[in-house]
Amino acid sequence: MAFDFLIATVIAIFAFLATLVGSYYARNSYLLTLKAFEKDKRRTEKAKHYYDTYINIPPSKYVSPFLKKIDSDDLNESVKLPAIFTDYIIKNYPDRYFYFIANLKKCWTYFEIYTENSEIKVICKVKYFHLQQIGYFCLYILFAMFVVILGLYNDLIINKISESSPWGALYFLGLGIIFSIIFMFASLFKTTQMSDIKRLNNEFKKIPHQ
Repeated sequence: MAFDFLIATVIAIFAFLATLVGSYYARNSYLLTLKAFEKDKRRTEKAKHYYDTYINIPPSKYVSPFLKKIDSDDLNESVKLPAIFTDYIIKNYPDRYFYFIANLKKCWTYFEIYTENSEIKVICKVKYFHLQQIGYFCLYILFAMFVVILGLYNDLIINKISESSPWGALYFLGLGIIFSIIFMFASLFKTTQMSDIKRLNNEFKKIPHQ
């Protein structure tokens, strides 16, 4: 029993650390990729093309939304943002452009940029960051407990369900462990995602509405 508890605890701790590392990597891998191509002339040409074609133009000039979206995706590469995000970040964060693009990679859908009376506004769709973080973290703890309980008491659970033919119970027990691990990872991912959204929301608030 003590050995089973140790194994289950190690699995839970490993899953926690693996999710944190995975979340950190997902947030920073795009930025690291960009650094590897800092001296790529084509990247500079794409940035210059986008700026001259869609940013540094008079308001009266017509811009094709279709072509703009293609050029926006080409500039941002693996991060598929709406072109309005590309415009906003270039205008307000030119020296930290790729930092914001990298952080928006997994949470841009939680932000909305719109124009109201010639004023550009950025709003975050998420409310009560701390409550949501606590809620998702509690879900993580809950599913981690399920994994530990199912791992510790697997023999007892199988015997209670079916003593004569344990294979069906073993099958459902395995599914329970697998789905608990999946939901555990998802809950921790959402917890870290809320942290990213909160940080970006604070950064956006530093820029006055245009």
